[in-house]
Amino acid sequence: MSIGEIRGEDLTVRGGETLILRGLNVSARGGEMLGLGGPSASGKTSLLYALGGLAPLAAGRLLIDGRPAVAWREATTGIILQNVYLVPVLSAEETVALPLQSGAVPRPDVADRAVAALDRLGLACYAAQMGR
Repeated sequence: MSIGEIRGEDLTVRGGETLILRGLNVSARGGEMLGLGGPSASGKTSLLYALGGLAPLAAGRLLIDGRPAVAWREATTGIILQNVYLVPVLSAEETVALPLQSGAVPRPDVADRAVAALDRLGLACYAAQMGR
């Protein structure tokens, strides 16, 4: 099953008692690759955790193709975080390609899309680097 759109409406994320994000609206269409930038501690990772079902929302709605998201049902979504969570036996290109292999992207296009994403981020020179 491919996903047409993921949408967050009026999202609020807390870390304990600390308000991290409030009233955020965000959407992405299937097949898009998006980057998220901002200063340290601005809520980027917290937002990605919430969108990926890895952290609960304090308020708001997360919709996938217009239906409330259910983490176990939406197992075809993927997140690549900046932390040292690279797969040690995979190159940067192979790591970026992992979420593309869910079936939403035709198999012959996966490697090209992964390299293109690294290139857009100025990281193409690291495509072959292993995730040690």
